Amino acid sequence: MNFDDYYREYFSLRDGMTDEGKVHFDARYSADIRVPMHMFVFSIWLGWLGVDRFLLGHWGRGLGKLFTFGGLMIWAIIDWFLIGGDTRKRNMQMARNIVTDMRALETPEQLDGGQGDE
Repeated sequence: MNFDDYYREYFSLRDGMTDEGKVHFDARYSADIRVPMHMFVFSIWLGWLGVDRFLLGHWGRGLGKLFTFGGLMIWAIIDWFLIGGDTRKRNMQMARNIVTDMRALETPEQLDGGQGDE
């Protein structure tokens, strides 16, 4: 996922929220976000051990890199170019899950603007 697509979707998720919803969303999102630049640094320094993939939740890829020393560093170097996009994908999926959870918690009165059955 490239930078522009990520932010376009991120702000479209937040646009329909109330101020209270935005505060709740931002609090949950910022608690578990992975910063692409930090992941890039992890990938450079500890990518041959699979640490970058473990942090993104890709346990299979992390174990593969760990047991092969980053595919004899070939896989580790390739990940330097892929880790930013994979980090943004992970963050966007997390944002979608937060929005889905928030919508599931809304009551029918909140959904129809407090109109109820009149």
